[in-house]
Amino acid sequence: VFVAPPPFLLPGPADGADGHWDADTFHLTPKGSRFLGRKLADYVAALLFDTKMPTEYSDEAIENASGVELRGIEVWRARPEEKAEAYLGDVEDDFARGELSRRVPTRSLALLMVKPEDVPCVGQEAEIFLSRSAGDAGTLAAVDYAVAWDGGVMACLPQIEDALGLPRGGTAIEIVDLLRWSDDEVMLKVRGASLLQLVAKHPSRRAKGFVVAMLQEVLEWGRFEAEAGINALEGELATLEHLFGECGELQRRTNLGAAGDFGRTALSERVASVLQTTDTVRMLGVPSGIDESRVRRAAATSHAALAALSVNQRMKLLVQPESLSLRIKHLNEYLGKVRSLLCARLAMGRALDEDDGPNSGSS
Repeated sequence: VFVAPPPFLLPGPADGADGHWDADTFHLTPKGSRFLGRKLADYVAALLFDTKMPTEYSDEAIENASGVELRGIEVWRARPEEKAEAYLGDVEDDFARGELSRRVPTRSLALLMVKPEDVPCVGQEAEIFLSRSAGDAGTLAAVDYAVAWDGGVMACLPQIEDALGLPRGGTAIEIVDLLRWSDDEVMLKVRGASLLQLVAKHPSRRAKGFVVAMLQEVLEWGRFEAEAGINALEGELATLEHLFGECGELQRRTNLGAAGDFGRTALSERVASVLQTTDTVRMLGVPSGIDESRVRRAAATSHAALAALSVNQRMKLLVQPESLSLRIKHLNEYLGKVRSLLCARLAMGRALDEDDGPNSGSS
């Protein structure tokens, strides 16, 4: 393949290994090759996806082990806001009901539809294998689109059988590594960075076999959190930690784990992992008068607890994403029910053991 480089890279004097050209003024350095590759990717993507090319790229991209340059969620956040157009209803109604926030920009992302059990929560890392032979041709195109346009960020949503329309919410994931085994097989390593909600349940547009939809990030700190205050929020958080610990102990005593996994890993360990995974993700919406570290820890605790729930319960909360205080409230309600059920099962087991005791058959 022969490419005329002037639209992307103008020849110039040799500038050594730290520039685009080698000392012979004829060959590109590794940095120059990557720069030309990015520009060519933009040009080809514009032809494939019928969209405008970005005017410029940042040279602050991070190169991972596979040589793919990804820039993460900040690239998507830096994009201009896109107008949310109504589809089968008035978007203004969603703003009026509080389902959408005027404080948060609306932007589009390519959707990555996966099995419910494969959707990572915020702060989780996951590996996702995609193969053209398994029917993932559109998804592979979506990955290429995300890498070219959105810093490797996608909206990961559960693929729910017989669902009408798309789930209302999901997880903003960053592709932190991409291993392309062939043109038809790709292994993604991703991390959950933020909660997302769709502006509408219907896709904004389709391109080359995948969906690009309009979304908003879900603020951790919003109206409900401001009304309650950080101290009240941490009180509810303490209840969550206590309930999680009790459910873990009851699971170990009953060997019943259908409601989630509360006993194998302590919540504190899960929280530490979430904090480490999201340490470079900026929190949005936290006012200057609030200690952000306290909000970050509370959010990490809620996401860690959410990840421990059963798949069905986890999906119920993920596809209807909420801000921090409402998420903790619903987690506490669920864990309270789990504790009651496990206590009842433990009491029933004790009663049966007593009935089957050595004197149970004597008259």
